[in-house]
Amino acid sequence: MSFIKSIKKSGSKINLYKLDKDILAKQTKGTTLFSNGINICVLDLETTGLNMEEDKIIEIALKVVKIDKIDGNIISFEESYESFQDPGMPIEDKISKITGIDDEMVAGHEIDWNKVN
Repeated sequence: MSFIKSIKKSGSKINLYKLDKDILAKQTKGTTLFSNGINICVLDLETTGLNMEEDKIIEIALKVVKIDKIDGNIISFEESYESFQDPGMPIEDKISKITGIDDEMVAGHEIDWNKVN
């Protein structure tokens, strides 16, 4: 599992930047009366395939969750975002079977990268 520090879109490329696990460990050590939680973001992507040079994102889902620093239990759900993305080409049947996403579902949809950031 990796934690995502940020997501940046540049032209036709989307870069995911991982959060350094050592930084995360330092930020979560110890607790006080006022800071017993930390926000993490859970990210799910569905794509048209596994080739990062040719395949496209067709769905993104993000959920920011506040968890207890000590035991990892969920304290609250802070915010979420979900969107389809029209890849501009037909989705292969084998991908639809894996993801449950078809051409009709993504038609005309576009991810709002400002909300993702």
